[in-house]
Amino acid sequence: MYNESFQDVHLPVPDTSATELAFNRRSVPEKIPGLSDDNESSFVIGIGGHHAPPNVRLFSYVLPAIELAKKDGDGKHSLTLTSSLNAALRYNYANAETAEQNAVSLHTRRKIAFILAFIKEFFPKVFSETGTYYGDIQNEVPEEVWINIWDEIRKIRPDICDAFLKGIRREESNGTKAYAVRHAFWFLDFVIHGDTEFTGNINASAISTGSEKEALFNSIRRGALSLPLDFLEKTLNRTIIRREKIFQLIFPTGNPVPYGEASKGKKGKTRSAEVEISSDQSIVSLEGKLLEDVLYTFDKLEELAGASRKDFLNFLNSLKS
Repeated sequence: MYNESFQDVHLPVPDTSATELAFNRRSVPEKIPGLSDDNESSFVIGIGGHHAPPNVRLFSYVLPAIELAKKDGDGKHSLTLTSSLNAALRYNYANAETAEQNAVSLHTRRKIAFILAFIKEFFPKVFSETGTYYGDIQNEVPEEVWINIWDEIRKIRPDICDAFLKGIRREESNGTKAYAVRHAFWFLDFVIHGDTEFTGNINASAISTGSEKEALFNSIRRGALSLPLDFLEKTLNRTIIRREKIFQLIFPTGNPVPYGEASKGKKGKTRSAEVEISSDQSIVSLEGKLLEDVLYTFDKLEELAGASRKDFLNFLNSLKS
């Protein structure tokens, strides 16, 4: 239920929020500064809803989290692959043809399945458990509630909102506001009471990893975390649990995120190294000029799992069957 009484209240900002850190993905630290050595942590990686088929760069996106978890001891931490698929269909593909909407759903779910298969194949002991999260409970919340939360963030941190809009190159529409705020719930910074889809440990520290594009959404997540919990509960008309410790880790790549957008050349053409993985194609080939994401994947597979390029190629072709 939308609570109008909070529209014009300028709320104070609590001291607690998330910690954002940036690292070179080829030089992952042994420990995350500020993270306890003894406690279990929950890694959370976002996979955006997109119509593009999976490509071979996809696996580079999860390797920093895998390396961090492995350095801290196999089987200690969990992993959740979370997706904004529901809202992508609602806001980004609302006017698309049914065939394209179906492609968004199919390819997004397939990317998540491929990542889980990659972990099972090369890193089966790294995580104590792996799971997925689509945030279906968010669909029960009226859009004006998310908009109200955005407006409150803007009152406190207009600079965050302006930088976000500039970074994603969008106008401040209601859909953009709602889509941005919902990221705090997709990434499980907050869990709505009664959300049976979430089965993890809410008391565990949350560690989200992503590229520079995720840093834009992370700022809105921190804005939501800065709001008093009683405001959020009254606005959503629901009981909410907020994590006490959240780390937002950014690993800049200089490339588009590999779970969706294609890499474009100077003339706007997709580079040949953007190799898609689909059941109707011939055997995947990784010859010729390869993007840094793929080379990075080769190197880390050899370093962390003792796997060769041939092993990776065999794995890619097994996904097509």
